[in-house]
Amino acid sequence: ALLRNQFHDILDGSSIGPVYDEVKNFYKEVFFRGERALDFSLEAIANAINTEGEGIPLVVFNPLFWERTDAVETTVLIPRAQVSGSLKILDPQGSQVPYQIVDTQDAGKHKAFRIIFIAERVPSFGYKVYRVMPAPETAGVGSALSVSENLLENEFLKVVLDPKTGRIKSLYDKAGQREALAADGNLLQAIVDEPENMSAWELGLKDKYWNIGDDGARVEVVERGPVRGVIRVHNSFRNSIFEQDIILYAGIPRLDCRMSLDWQERNLMVKVTFSVNVKNTAAVCEIPFGAISRAADGTEVPALRWVDVADDSGDYGLSLLNDSRYGFDVKNNMMRMSIIHGAVSPDPEADRGSHELLYSLYPHRRTWKEAGTLRRGREINNPLLARQVMAHKGQLPAARSFIQAEPENVAISCLKKEMGYYGRGLILRLYEAFGKPSEVEVRFPWPVEVQETDLIERPLKKLGAKGETLSLNLNPYEIRTLRIAKIGQ
Repeated sequence: ALLRNQFHDILDGSSIGPVYDEVKNFYKEVFFRGERALDFSLEAIANAINTEGEGIPLVVFNPLFWERTDAVETTVLIPRAQVSGSLKILDPQGSQVPYQIVDTQDAGKHKAFRIIFIAERVPSFGYKVYRVMPAPETAGVGSALSVSENLLENEFLKVVLDPKTGRIKSLYDKAGQREALAADGNLLQAIVDEPENMSAWELGLKDKYWNIGDDGARVEVVERGPVRGVIRVHNSFRNSIFEQDIILYAGIPRLDCRMSLDWQERNLMVKVTFSVNVKNTAAVCEIPFGAISRAADGTEVPALRWVDVADDSGDYGLSLLNDSRYGFDVKNNMMRMSIIHGAVSPDPEADRGSHELLYSLYPHRRTWKEAGTLRRGREINNPLLARQVMAHKGQLPAARSFIQAEPENVAISCLKKEMGYYGRGLILRLYEAFGKPSEVEVRFPWPVEVQETDLIERPLKKLGAKGETLSLNLNPYEIRTLRIAKIGQ
């Protein structure tokens, strides 16, 4: 069902309305099956971990192939008889972790706490066990996060919003000691879009546009805590409504914006705009299995999880990360991302209704390669996962990595079961992302046999693995597919 609905007209929004009425039910089934498989898999791992000890075990899983520090948002259920006011969270070393209660609800014999905290150094493609327990009052754990009516600040960034429009007036990078924006950022522009024909396939952007929010926006603080600060900006344009949550986390060097919109317009495109404080002639766009430099001439171009605009000198830049939008344009230092398109043909009601998306600003010193933009883009698309589990014995420790890959320019794009009913191996696909020849090392938790295959998993040749470590060379942008099997399996 998933591959069927990747057909080009379905995928890019150029089918008629009844097609989407049909395929959304297929996608619901795909998500249901995928979530069920994920839950079963995480449960199988959790069942093998020794989770004995005080409090309620909460296992945080890292689905990416590097150690990372990031936010975790989840719900924990605590028996009503044990609730004593608030909570405390401990890491595997017993140190208290700052947290924030987002919401509480009654859940029968339990009380449900929606919490958020920063999980530090969660192992590569692995997990870390935290412990949640009732406490008479919220623990006084320090935080570098500051929130006021139009300001968000942490260890890395200081963000100032215009109280009238809600736009970003300043994005100051403390590490780089410079302002990342040259003018108001996070500006929404509604642009007249009238192609000559086939409006779902073509753009016909005109010079006529409106800056949404020029007449004023409603700006309010909706979260203020030790872990996360959120300022919400409410805007409207004609019959459409925009809501932007500007989010800064303690200890995280990026600024998130979670947008929801009710879109009702036709023959208009909305873009979000950032004027970057750099002098440049090109932008770097992520593409499948690599990145490409494109001229900063205002042409609409595709990209995947990120676009980066930096000084031609390579001293400083700003990455725009996102989880679901793939159209961008850059002209000089002006970077824009396409948010929504009001096409009228072949479906006059295309895209009308509710939408949600997440994008992030990541200011950085030096180039996107040295700053880790590749990884930051994957992180907002693959959040840390948390599961509340039972306390029990197990052979696995409180923190564990299953696979590690180095250096930073190697990216693992796939780890899955091999095809075939009787196949018991795993397929690992990796590629070189920076355009340079590299010596790669992949470490496993047990000795393995490795066989290289083609992209459809037909065997090519055996590769030598030294115990639990595989070493191989990758050419610039090379893609390699490996079958991994535990020795003796």
